[in-house]
Amino acid sequence: MVSKKRIIITPEGNIPDLVLDDTTLAFKSDQGLVIFTGCSHTGICSIIRYARQVCGEQRIRDVIGGYHLMDDDSAGISLTIKELAALEPAALHPCHCTSLAAKIALAQVAPVHEMDVGLKLEY
Repeated sequence: MVSKKRIIITPEGNIPDLVLDDTTLAFKSDQGLVIFTGCSHTGICSIIRYARQVCGEQRIRDVIGGYHLMDDDSAGISLTIKELAALEPAALHPCHCTSLAAKIALAQVAPVHEMDVGLKLEY
């Protein structure tokens, strides 16, 4: 998903999204979007907003993958939590490149589920 109109929200303000190698898959289920991310270099909230726009679906059933919140300071995590809360996901499956501190904070927004090899999810 590459768009010149996307932005990354940072504590210092909005900046253009210039990362061209981010990959995301969005599946439109009966319960809302299920979004599969790579490392979310462009920001997990930017990815979700763009998937909603492209798919014409506002409901977010689940977001599965890396959230690129491994080294974020508490201000960066707090900003992500605030933005993510407004997007109202039903569930979150953060994995690689998401720190324990970020996962604990994400649990304020929606149920956070662990990821492991062989996990089977049905939507």
